[in-house]
Amino acid sequence: MIQRVLVVSILSAGTAACVGRSGNNSNASSPGPAIFCAVAGDCPVGQDCIDGNCAPEVTPGKDAISGGDATGPTTADAASESEANPATTPQDGGGAVGEGVGSAPAGSACKLDQDCDDNKACSLDKCVNGYCYHPIKSEPACSCTKTGDCDDSNACTANICKSGLCTYAKFVNPNNADPTCCAADGECADPSGATSGKCVEYHCIFKAISKCKVNADCDDSNTCTTDVCVSGACENKAKLGCCMADAACSDDNPCSVDTCDKGTCQFKGASSAGCCADVSACDDGVPCTLDSCEKYQCQHQPAGDGCCVTDKQCDDGKACTIDTCQNGTCDHQPGSNCCKTATDCDDSSPCTADECKGGECVNTPKNDCCITDLDCDDNNPVTTDACVDNVCSSTTSACGDGTCGDGESCQSCAGDCGPCNSDKCTPGTTCCTAAGQFAPKGTVCGTLKTSVSYVCSGGGNGSDVLKTYKLPGCAGTSTLCSSSSTYAVAQSEVYKTCPTTQKCQVTSPQTPGNCVSGDKCTPGSTCCPDGQYAAKGTKCGTFATKKLYTCSSASKGATIYLSEAFGGCTGSSTSCSTSATYLYWSPQQTYKKCSSTQYCQVSSTGTTASCSTTP
Repeated sequence: MIQRVLVVSILSAGTAACVGRSGNNSNASSPGPAIFCAVAGDCPVGQDCIDGNCAPEVTPGKDAISGGDATGPTTADAASESEANPATTPQDGGGAVGEGVGSAPAGSACKLDQDCDDNKACSLDKCVNGYCYHPIKSEPACSCTKTGDCDDSNACTANICKSGLCTYAKFVNPNNADPTCCAADGECADPSGATSGKCVEYHCIFKAISKCKVNADCDDSNTCTTDVCVSGACENKAKLGCCMADAACSDDNPCSVDTCDKGTCQFKGASSAGCCADVSACDDGVPCTLDSCEKYQCQHQPAGDGCCVTDKQCDDGKACTIDTCQNGTCDHQPGSNCCKTATDCDDSSPCTADECKGGECVNTPKNDCCITDLDCDDNNPVTTDACVDNVCSSTTSACGDGTCGDGESCQSCAGDCGPCNSDKCTPGTTCCTAAGQFAPKGTVCGTLKTSVSYVCSGGGNGSDVLKTYKLPGCAGTSTLCSSSSTYAVAQSEVYKTCPTTQKCQVTSPQTPGNCVSGDKCTPGSTCCPDGQYAAKGTKCGTFATKKLYTCSSASKGATIYLSEAFGGCTGSSTSCSTSATYLYWSPQQTYKKCSSTQYCQVSSTGTTASCSTTP
């Protein structure tokens, strides 16, 4: 008899008009808000708590509603009610996920949530207004396929099956809205001011507003609250760590069984796959993993350097290798991008030494190497700077050295450049200064580019494509502007700027170069943090491969120190090596403090240590 036991003052035998609604909606109007209760103390003076409602005290043995037995509806009532409302009685099952007859089916009388346990894993046990409801958990394990799977037997909820999970909302009958259904506390205000309303499971629960005298007046029958009377008002404060139902003990761990035992939450490991009660259930049969049971869930971590659980843990930082985890051990196979010879690593720059090491290209810059004359500019106006065969050459142009060098003219140094063809030239014309003197040799006087070629500014990531050429130059002894090799002036400009993740590549000096993928050192790996190889001995291992113990002194009360060795970077590759040459040793840390009567003793190899009463 769901309708009769839910809200006696307003529900009748009408049939629900909207698909997805739980139970029936009342078609009768209510003269005022009902005062719901759990115990007699919730009701005004002169009233008793009968079937979850405050009502005038009645003679024992009589039903306050129908004249039947006060302990609940009669068998005849239940039968007639079931016939009148066959779709909403608990005996029909309701179609809810996992629905069945439990120890406390929907509609059972209750005082506390634990009174409503229906022994169903997918339902929540709720005691509202003295009766049990069982909304379905919104969890993948309790999935739904239709609205009927979500029936919680609550007349005030609209049942929704969305994306395979049950959800609930306030049910509103457009023809005859139920005033006691709610979605928030604000909808449960009592205009008379005689009661205070609270929205619980979409039902307005009203409690009489009366002053208390002693703490006993405030008893809410909830073992998890401390009930006190303060200045005539009841305060029911929740007890820390106390529970009343299993649902209050959820730790959001899928591998724990959460129960409420005598007001205290208990958590035990589940027996499902991947879950554990102790480490014995976590052996994965892989010798290269350390198996543990943490928070009832099995964990498998690599047992040491070279061991793995996932492919990602095997990344060696080389872009050309295919890194996989095979039976707990890392495997590195050469890919299509690996080099075989130094020729595969040619970066078209004459200023790098190109090598193929372990399938990975290494382009090492050469010292004092140049590509254009501009690379050799020493900012000294009296020197002539040139790049000859990729080597810088700087010569001093001094009057009297017998050579008419850049910056000299017949007027400034007739001894080196010879006499001028005339005494003066027209100021502002080609190869003539504003003072009417011949422009020095090496002064650019034309725009025609000759001897055009393309080179890289260097090797490695961020190198640019340069365009080199020569422009006509002044002779220094006349207004002659010539493109001949004697007078032409070498120039260069950036033809294409490459980002730091790319590098320049020129296949032929006569063909414009391009930006291609950079050196095969992937930024972000331990031994290649920013595109450059990390220094030799940089820590890259996560598990200690060696331990070294030392004593602080040979006296009593000495301290035992421990230092651990981890894999280190080689300085020339992204490999993490455990070779003694590259190991990273951690700073010393205190391992153990010997007492005032003990000596520190360390083995000859330094691999073991202990405190002893003998030196």
